[in-house]
Amino acid sequence: MWDVAVVGAGFAGISAARRLHDRGHRVVVLEASGRVGGRAQTTQLAGGTVDLGGQWIGPSQTRMNALLREHGLTDYPSFTSGRAVVVDGHGRTRRFGPVPDASLIVGGLAMIPAVLDLANWRRRLSTAPRRALIDALDQRTVAEWIATRIPHRGARDLAAAALREVFCVEPSEISLLVLIESVASSGGLGSVLGFDGGAQQDLILEGAGTLVARMAAGLDVRLHSPVHRIDDTATGVVVEAATGAVRARRALVAVPPSLGRDIALSPPPDPDLARWLASQRRGRIVKVIAHYERPFWRDRGLSGTVLLPHGPAGLATDISPPSGGGRLCFIAAGRDADHLRGLSDAVRHRRVLEALVPVLGDETLRPLDVVGKDWTDDPWIRGGYSSIPSPGSSVPPVSFHPRGHVHWAGTETATEWSGYMEGAVRSGERAADEIVAATRQSRKMSGKSSESGVPGTAA
Repeated sequence: MWDVAVVGAGFAGISAARRLHDRGHRVVVLEASGRVGGRAQTTQLAGGTVDLGGQWIGPSQTRMNALLREHGLTDYPSFTSGRAVVVDGHGRTRRFGPVPDASLIVGGLAMIPAVLDLANWRRRLSTAPRRALIDALDQRTVAEWIATRIPHRGARDLAAAALREVFCVEPSEISLLVLIESVASSGGLGSVLGFDGGAQQDLILEGAGTLVARMAAGLDVRLHSPVHRIDDTATGVVVEAATGAVRARRALVAVPPSLGRDIALSPPPDPDLARWLASQRRGRIVKVIAHYERPFWRDRGLSGTVLLPHGPAGLATDISPPSGGGRLCFIAAGRDADHLRGLSDAVRHRRVLEALVPVLGDETLRPLDVVGKDWTDDPWIRGGYSSIPSPGSSVPPVSFHPRGHVHWAGTETATEWSGYMEGAVRSGERAADEIVAATRQSRKMSGKSSESGVPGTAA
């Protein structure tokens, strides 16, 4: 019998498994796909590495930065010199100051810092009006808030585009409550949208997927092992996977909510957790990365950051490594991702590149290589960057402390940096600490070492 069976080999699952393994627990990781990494995936492009999934880290994301140092990986700064560009609905271009320029990225969202005070009220108050306030904010969509608070059409478009790229859903699909809580948990609006000093400050030279792979080294990871059922018994859990049943003292579920709710749990999950799982709406994102002989846009004094509020990809950024050519990353989220779905790779790539010709010139159409991924087509991820509750779901705060022997992790469960790789790591480490504490408590209560982490017999 294993001490812990971890379901999911993304940052959350591997972070938990690594911590438990290093503390003497016997751990097996069951991963549905054929690779580790989850929503982080590194691939080859023109002889180098690029991330098809999560790629940016910021200076206040302490766990990710520590893990980079621990595993000998290198970060490098996002390129922010030069002018950023906005392309409006008529194809007209406007140039702005260096990234991040408040007038470009924040636009009409300047009032959000004041609204963030509501997040403090939500945490501090426990009276009836608190519940009424939560319900009111949950019922109101960000699209409605933008329409009533931002009078200028161009500013509204920028606000919608910025939030679409952050949450990978339409402003009509996210509540004001979720926006307030998400921004507050990630260091504020400047941190969420910013490059220098913000969540997009740095990239990982070797790739985020490489980091997960190094963290997983030495762990027992079973690929192509989707889990469809977990039975929680008096003595532990039986985890039913496509590759067979695994018996363990505890289970940790660390998969996207849309996959987590597909796992049959016996007994059923806590009602609040069940409602939370049911409320989650997955984001939609398509990513395309083009490699060029050199970052030619810099010759024109441009940073490579282009906002296209009307698509086909809402954001283009320069992710060129310190040496080895130029790279543009295109992110299509929400409705933009919907419009690119079902297209062949060649057509999709051509469409996003053509949109930048008015800004960068015909050289945009002559990359040396292009890669991309539609994350909604990945059956074991089903979207990105993360999932968020649907407006009006009115799900109360969920405690992810275990009921029985089943624990939960994943970036959506994080109280800080939810939706980011940092949040995934923190959630996995939090769940691992819970398992260690529960094991000690069980040992103390029973007076035996049945859950002490002493190696058992592998199943």
